[in-house]
Amino acid sequence: MPWKRVIQRKPVLARGLEIEWQDFAGGTGQIMRALNANEIQVATVLTEGVVSDIYKNNQSRIFSSYVISPLEWGVHVHENSPCQQISDIRDAVIAISKFGSGSHLMPIHNAYENHWDVHALRFKEINNLAGGLAALKNKEADVFFWEKHTTRSYLKPNQLKYIGSFSGPWGAFVVAINNKLDNEDHQNLTALLKLVFEEAFSFKLSHLSAPYITRFNNMDLPTAQSWLKTTRFAATPGYNLLEVLKVKEILFRSEILQERPHHEVDFFVS
Repeated sequence: MPWKRVIQRKPVLARGLEIEWQDFAGGTGQIMRALNANEIQVATVLTEGVVSDIYKNNQSRIFSSYVISPLEWGVHVHENSPCQQISDIRDAVIAISKFGSGSHLMPIHNAYENHWDVHALRFKEINNLAGGLAALKNKEADVFFWEKHTTRSYLKPNQLKYIGSFSGPWGAFVVAINNKLDNEDHQNLTALLKLVFEEAFSFKLSHLSAPYITRFNNMDLPTAQSWLKTTRFAATPGYNLLEVLKVKEILFRSEILQERPHHEVDFFVS
């Protein structure tokens, strides 16, 4: 919403650059493929997704933090499931969008936090939210980690229930750029981000924002209000080195990334 509102105002940038927003239904993988191919030059993307992609492909960099509050992953099961809390899912079959995705990483991280045998975890790949809902409804999987607020309105129609939530120890979203952007592009993006963060600050404070969210997302008003209350945006352009080191450590520990000797990459714009 903050990005779209700023872009609608058509801010004036150096070299007469125009800004166009593009949605990607395919999630982090599709976004990073487009960014690496320079089909898009800037992306807001899940932190763990961009860290993983930079380590593997080295075609992009993190420019700034964006959403600095962690993504709250809801833990969902069938309404008839005997699982009543997260401690009950130890031996469950877990629906994940794709191997290496956030919905794959978070159950692994949860298992480490609870001192479970990570190698005993069982996964079923389901591609997207609709696939996860169907897998639980049809009892092809037992549990599904997905963003809490997004999933809430889908639970009752699909005979599912929420049993808890889990968050990673890092901010949810960053702004990433293609490596081909030059210094003048960086200056333009810095100026643009300042406008976006100002818009995000106003958006958080406005009593009209929650009703606005319900018009464009599948959320009821209490869910939209809860999302607004818990979501924190960055105030100024910049990045958090410590958070990225945490992400990298967990990706290695989870074996989603494989350490390569002498493989050094820069995660940030220098």
